Amino acid sequence: MSFFALAYVVPLSIIASMYLLILRFLRSRRRQSMISFAQSTTSGPGGERRRTSYASRVFLAVVVVFGVCWLPLHVHLLLVYMGRQPDDRWYAVFRVIVSIHLHHLLLSHFAPFLSDFFF
Repeated sequence: MSFFALAYVVPLSIIASMYLLILRFLRSRRRQSMISFAQSTTSGPGGERRRTSYASRVFLAVVVVFGVCWLPLHVHLLLVYMGRQPDDRWYAVFRVIVSIHLHHLLLSHFAPFLSDFFF
């Protein structure tokens, strides 16, 4: 259970909190640009608002994708740890999907090193 907390919950919380801090900084910067816009009417604050809203959507997508992609592996590890592995056919398919996920994860980590040797 502590592995689940340390390997999934803590990183997800750290990622979410760091992105929230970045968004807070971007929004405070937008407020400052709106104040400067009120003082000089040479440019509008609309572009800054769109960039902040786009950044918030991208950050939310990153956090959600991280959570969704890593959750199946950690659910499987929790089931193994608790000794409650079902013998159903769906769980066999689930294990294959988790294995494929781990294979792709390893490939993505080693691909930059392998490309240096072959290219």
